[in-house]
Amino acid sequence: MHHKVTVIIPVYNRALLVRAAIESVLRQSFRDFEILVINDGSTDALEEKLKEFKDRRVKCFSYAKNRGAAHARNVGIKKAKSEYIAFLDSDDEWEKDKLLRQLDFMQRANNSTAATCTGYTLHRMKTNHKNDIIPTAPDGWLKKMLETCRISPGSTLMVRKEAILKIGFFDEHLKYMEDWDWLLKFLKIYDLGVVPEVLSTINAENRKINIKEFFHSINTLKLNHKEYIIKHYGIKAYNFFVSTMELEIARIHFFQKEYGAFLRKIMCSAWVSPKRILLLMLRIATKVLKRDY
Repeated sequence: MHHKVTVIIPVYNRALLVRAAIESVLRQSFRDFEILVINDGSTDALEEKLKEFKDRRVKCFSYAKNRGAAHARNVGIKKAKSEYIAFLDSDDEWEKDKLLRQLDFMQRANNSTAATCTGYTLHRMKTNHKNDIIPTAPDGWLKKMLETCRISPGSTLMVRKEAILKIGFFDEHLKYMEDWDWLLKFLKIYDLGVVPEVLSTINAENRKINIKEFFHSINTLKLNHKEYIIKHYGIKAYNFFVSTMELEIARIHFFQKEYGAFLRKIMCSAWVSPKRILLLMLRIATKVLKRDY
């Protein structure tokens, strides 16, 4: 039996958190789905916890070696038999109508719209601050992705499987930003739709970052998309994107309390694209005025 939707949940050492994610899928008002939990080399009690689920739609595939989220998602994609694939990170949750709303949107959309995302609640675990976000892109999604990947694709994205097979799988050489890289590839061919409702909760926490792997991911994104961005949007747009990547590095330095390196990257970002820094300052001012911090 082939289900309409395959939900892919990659997990690494989150035995205590993944239950809430799985239960949020099992509560969906749309029922024709399967859940593929990809155990990416966990060393905790994940497999024992998963045995507690008796629903046959919950299937677990375990691997001895931790190879990252890109590999885990690719495993799920290859095993999926459904027309649609939805992704959910193991520490996030869905509202009960999430799948129903996305499927309705996609079945009414034209063929070029091969994926949708939804609005979401961003829950900052450290401060317990929550705010609702509805992604928008007035100038088009690919251009928006030069600035940010603020759609939380790991938990809001639903894609037609045929589109994934056409574009290709997630780059398993990337330990970070593999979803951002994939979306840039996707948007060169297809359109992204947005269901303007808050249907997911993203539980954000500051996790330890491997700086070497992070720099590798940043450099790979810049190289992968340089030619296309310059050809279709110009050198200023590419510099804007490079400036965005510098800000991502600055963010990591800030959270690791490396304030000297943080300031150097901010200055580097400003030198590459003053427009990108101006946009950042406007966003910060807006957050302060709204007390959204």
